[in-house]
Amino acid sequence: MRFVILVAAIVTFAIPHAWSASADGRLVSWTDGDTLRVALASRIVRVRLIGVDAPEISRGDRAARQGEQLGEDVATIVRLGQQAKAAAERLTASGTSIRVETDVQTHDRFDRLLAYVFLPDGQMVNEELVKQGWAMVLTIPPNVRYAERFVRAQQDARRHRRGLWSGSAPRRVAASQTVSVRVSLGIIVGSVVSGTTATIGLLAAHTTWRAAWFVPAFWRSMQALSSLLFGALPLLAAAAVHSGRAGTALLLVLWSAAALLIRWRPIVGLLGAFAVLAGPWASVWPMPTMRDDLSGFVYAAITDPANPSFLVFVGATLLAVGRVAAIRRRFPRLSFP
Repeated sequence: MRFVILVAAIVTFAIPHAWSASADGRLVSWTDGDTLRVALASRIVRVRLIGVDAPEISRGDRAARQGEQLGEDVATIVRLGQQAKAAAERLTASGTSIRVETDVQTHDRFDRLLAYVFLPDGQMVNEELVKQGWAMVLTIPPNVRYAERFVRAQQDARRHRRGLWSGSAPRRVAASQTVSVRVSLGIIVGSVVSGTTATIGLLAAHTTWRAAWFVPAFWRSMQALSSLLFGALPLLAAAAVHSGRAGTALLLVLWSAAALLIRWRPIVGLLGAFAVLAGPWASVWPMPTMRDDLSGFVYAAITDPANPSFLVFVGATLLAVGRVAAIRRRFPRLSFP
């Protein structure tokens, strides 16, 4: 059991690329050269392309910063932004079937879905816009899965003076391009360090949990917390189904494992729950987004009790109750270790 816990901790902290998912949808419209509206699971979702940055289509601070980066005035940046949007519309017209693929972090602070967008022929829209010269590389960890591809695409666009790079004067190399070349090594080093720290913490916790185990008040509180976590699972699963939130299935499995560990190995289980919340959960299903999904599910359940997500909630609740009853029958009185 200890070996399984340690492996799970290392995987949780050291393999960020595992937290991703994909879904099929249809392009509704382009907002600008790097943001689009997509029909996913019967609702319209705002999608921000990962790893790229197109010129702004209106004046503002971001347009001014891009002007400094490219050596152009704001008016030129806005004109290039309109051209970048037109290029994106030519590449992917409204109504086109697409596939969106998320990375480690799924939403930005504006609650836009962060994604790589693929066409039916396999082309990646993010990469193609950079290759055509209508977007620049913008690498923001931890979403670095295709960072090297974007750097190569930008180098090719600069070499052939396409799009933003078509002017006669040589442009300054974007700072993000240099960062992108080094970011993979930084992610690897950070992952190894965090995984090692988690392993040491779990080993230390395993030597101290026995003393706390025999404190009756602590034991009862851990039993109550475990029951509370299990009780929340059906509601979380139903909210995830209702919102079509990708990548939450594995999170709920890890949450269930943490709830079980809290019941039988309290200290290790608490550390596991914290690791899930602070690591993959914060990226895949941030708390503000989760609250919105829960509110949407509750409202849908009130207005339409026959909707599929509410039926999932009822079924999951009955399954959870049945499993708890089966465990209590099989282990009527758990002995202390």
